[in-house]
Amino acid sequence: VIKKIFKKKIFVISWPCEKAKLKKNNKFSKKILFFGIVREDKGLADFLKFHKFTNYKLNIYGKVIDKNIYNYNLNNVKIFDQYVSEKNIQNIFFQHDYLLLPYKKNYAGSSGPLFLAMSYGLPIISSKCPLFKNFFKKNKVGIHIPDKINLEETLDKIKFDQYNLFFNNCIEYSKKYNWDNLSFEYKKI
Repeated sequence: VIKKIFKKKIFVISWPCEKAKLKKNNKFSKKILFFGIVREDKGLADFLKFHKFTNYKLNIYGKVIDKNIYNYNLNNVKIFDQYVSEKNIQNIFFQHDYLLLPYKKNYAGSSGPLFLAMSYGLPIISSKCPLFKNFFKKNKVGIHIPDKINLEETLDKIKFDQYNLFFNNCIEYSKKYNWDNLSFEYKKI
């Protein structure tokens, strides 16, 4: 009886990215970007508790709600506590080598910065948040790091070829799953 009721197929369309925007400069600057509202559930304060920045720089762009981020060592960390206008986004993303998503394990939202970063070919540094587990495994767009692992040592072990693989996978994802292709896939249904 159940088989007769559910004859229709279920279609899954991946969440779209902006169209790919290729970075012209191949110079590696050792800059990491956190982009978006800084809330407690995004885990930035916990991340700063475990990670120090000596060889890399972390730039935080977005409105700071979770003031706990100011309680930790902020050497090589710059905080731009403000709304970022649309016209400045491209320049900000092109100045960085990675996007940081230190979200807590119980984070239940989505991640606009993830898909935006991929359209710029920016590999992702992610916490072990379950939200990203299958996505990273399938798309190979960055690395997962546990809280207490030395981030800088981990990033220094990433060879040029592996970084380029992450970069290319980000760009390919954004080419395949952009808003135009989403509408095309939807029309096929």
